[in-house]
Amino acid sequence: MNLFTEKEYRIQSQHLAFRLKHLFQNDRNSFNSIVDFLPQPVYVNDRETLEYEVFADVFFSYGQELELLYEIGIEYLPSISNPHLYQNAVNKAKILNFKNDFDEVSDYLQCVSMNGSMVTYFTNKILLNETLSLNTTFFHINKVD
Repeated sequence: MNLFTEKEYRIQSQHLAFRLKHLFQNDRNSFNSIVDFLPQPVYVNDRETLEYEVFADVFFSYGQELELLYEIGIEYLPSISNPHLYQNAVNKAKILNFKNDFDEVSDYLQCVSMNGSMVTYFTNKILLNETLSLNTTFFHINKVD
């Protein structure tokens, strides 16, 4: 197992977001074929409504709360999130959308209730086009199998 510094971890995860963005844009069939096999959950959502266009199946192995997030939608997220980190994520997403910078990756820490405890994770958000954004999520826990 390799141990990385925080900076190396962030650079590596941002690189993955860029690679997935290019795959999504250039070969949507391949993107759809691999997204459920990646070790990090990925989702694509509408930049304005935040509705999910892609929500990797691997999310469901992390707990019922993420199943409910998919079923209910983004409205469910505040009820399971740390309020301060949730608001920070919302603000960073708004700034990224406002800047409309397709070469930037916005990263932020989040914390949600999963399986009865609060779990911290890291998200990268990158703009795909005028209507969609891609998000990679890195959990520091083992999945529930």
